[in-house]
Amino acid sequence: MERATKIFVWLAAANLVAFVVAANMLGGDAIRGLSTHGRYFLGKATHLTEVSQTVFLYSQWHAISVFVTLPIAIALLSGMMNTRMARPASNDLRRSLP
Repeated sequence: MERATKIFVWLAAANLVAFVVAANMLGGDAIRGLSTHGRYFLGKATHLTEVSQTVFLYSQWHAISVFVTLPIAIALLSGMMNTRMARPASNDLRRSLP
């Protein structure tokens, strides 16, 4: 289970980095953007960049994937850290013996 958790956490982190890089390259993301009258805009701070519907939908789905995977990864990482802290290492047991 721990190996699968590590892989998921790394993939979620890579997904976040890919989202940030893509948003910077595209001029923003769909979460901060808008669509109106068949026109699609990605938002970044106070700036809007017009894009195709395909790019807008890509950005929207990529943002949703980050919103789903990142909290799960944080929860898994937290659980993994709590499990490691709860069980003493075998070296600690030997040191505590007289």
